[in-house]
Amino acid sequence: MTEERPEFNVTPNTYKEFNGNFGEQMSALIAEGRTPMNIAQLAKRKLEVENFDMSGHYGSEKYRMEVVKECWARSEFYTGDAVVYFSTGEAKIVLDSSEIKRITPKWSGGPILLSDCSYEMIYGNNVYGFSWKNYPIDHSDTKNKQKILDNRVLRILHRHPDEVHEDYAIPGLHEEVVSGIFSKENKSSDYSPHVFISLNQYREPDKNSWRNAFIAPWVLDGRRDPLAFSMEDFDEGSYLIMGSYNFPKEGRLIGILDEREVENE
Repeated sequence: MTEERPEFNVTPNTYKEFNGNFGEQMSALIAEGRTPMNIAQLAKRKLEVENFDMSGHYGSEKYRMEVVKECWARSEFYTGDAVVYFSTGEAKIVLDSSEIKRITPKWSGGPILLSDCSYEMIYGNNVYGFSWKNYPIDHSDTKNKQKILDNRVLRILHRHPDEVHEDYAIPGLHEEVVSGIFSKENKSSDYSPHVFISLNQYREPDKNSWRNAFIAPWVLDGRRDPLAFSMEDFDEGSYLIMGSYNFPKEGRLIGILDEREVENE
């Protein structure tokens, strides 16, 4: 990747990067009248950029398009979607979470704790429950296309019509994203497609160690092989979605303008 500042636009301003202290960046993003991109929007945009038609583009214009493709492919993105964990092993996926948007510059990193009452009050057409205590993720399944297509957490985040309310559904996106990941499998010896969903599975629920629920944004990370030990060990085929309580203070958000403007870019 180039050493230049990341560039996420072919035309200016539609997608704006907010990178740094998460609370400060979220506040700045909202103040500009923008919305933090969610997992589905990021997945869709990554597909669009990957399929840029480079024919007829030369010189600096072609170089800029290549930089944009590189940035979308290999960056880590925090999103406006949230995961909420509860000590019983229950969890909720919150699409376009208002709680995440309310994080302020005063937040200093780490889990955002909620009361039991607050957990129960998180409900609506954009909220979907699941059990995370024994979430069935096997590393060998990460390269199994059918199991990825059937994965409920991923189907919700990609807004499959059979999983989410019609107000949030994006027909065909889940299948398009998964097919796009696996379609390049036989085209390059360097490409090893796998999808890895990282949940808070390494911390056993224990009511004595923590009694509150906690919330964190979902993260889409294309930088590396999620099974590798180093961020530099980038795997061209990785598609990593994380929902972890280990929520760092720094992160990258992409703020978008009105959806109609995005579609007209």
